[in-house]
Amino acid sequence: MDVADLVMVSVDDHVVEPAHLFEGRLPARYREKAPRFVRRDDGTMSWLYGDQVITNVGLNAVAGRPPEEFGFERRASRRSGPAVMTSTAG
Repeated sequence: MDVADLVMVSVDDHVVEPAHLFEGRLPARYREKAPRFVRRDDGTMSWLYGDQVITNVGLNAVAGRPPEEFGFERRASRRSGPAVMTSTAG
């Protein structure tokens, strides 16, 4: 068997909502209350919902990302693809 011929399939990858998920999708009366993806003072990104700050957004969510981007790295990005957003663990 040649290791180069092997294909790894993960059954535990996660799809994470894109940063722009709520933009332009809610009635005007709910827009100010919608979760927002914001940059924090330390440069990392988080979801802000009311007074709650959710810092673990997309930690190691790799579905749709190339293998060289896998890991538990901290990211400060709004990159989003069809089903992925880079992570910010805080």
